Amino acid sequence: MNEVEKRANLSPEEWRLIFALREIPIDAVRADVTRAMQEFVEFAIEPCCSQVQADGVPCATATASCDRCRNLGSILDRIRVDLANEGRAIP
Repeated sequence: MNEVEKRANLSPEEWRLIFALREIPIDAVRADVTRAMQEFVEFAIEPCCSQVQADGVPCATATASCDRCRNLGSILDRIRVDLANEGRAIP
């Protein structure tokens, strides 16, 4: 699958995320959110645990005991708590 096909075949969740990003007013906040999301996604894509091999990581879930995966889960938990405290809970 080439890059154009990948972009054209977005899931409903991916479309919702794209449209939500477009709803953020064009200013520093949008740039900050976009940059933070990009960095977070890159962090999530590249697991750095010692068990990584050519065919991927040995675990099937981000709730494994790997420090990097646990760190990623902690970051998401903190974001959820902060948003809940602002009255903007996310699933």
